[in-house]
Amino acid sequence: MINDPNFTLDLGPRWLTQATADPQQYRFTDEARDITMTLSSGAHRLDPDAVAPFAADLARRRVAAESEAAGAAGRTILIYEPIVVPQRWGESIAYYGHDSSGRRFSFAGTVTATTLIGLYMESGRLTEGALARAMDTVLSHIDFDQTPIRPRIPYS
Repeated sequence: MINDPNFTLDLGPRWLTQATADPQQYRFTDEARDITMTLSSGAHRLDPDAVAPFAADLARRRVAAESEAAGAAGRTILIYEPIVVPQRWGESIAYYGHDSSGRRFSFAGTVTATTLIGLYMESGRLTEGALARAMDTVLSHIDFDQTPIRPRIPYS
């Protein structure tokens, strides 16, 4: 069980904890499915009107960092267009892709007026669909403050 100041999560026994020096970062592996997962969080104070621009900028910076890392490793990369989706509590960010080594990866971010939570998964074995299902399972177990910052959004 992770009891971070910004979220809680019970992953169950499938995930093995890996050491990390950053107290706001958690790293796990699922050896049976060849998944490496990094979960990070941070507290901040944003005006509710600043949450959407912050999330859009974060998505842009994450994609740029993925591209730089792939280039530094001598790999070509394909990242499917990141999306930023408004929620009552803030913004959701998501993108996924693969590189020339066969590695597949996905990122999901949660941005509220007080919290940033990032979930990154990668696998050299799973298909993009299987990796997406693994990510959805983990995301469905993350509990965080969902205090609304805007009125109900018709499609959420």
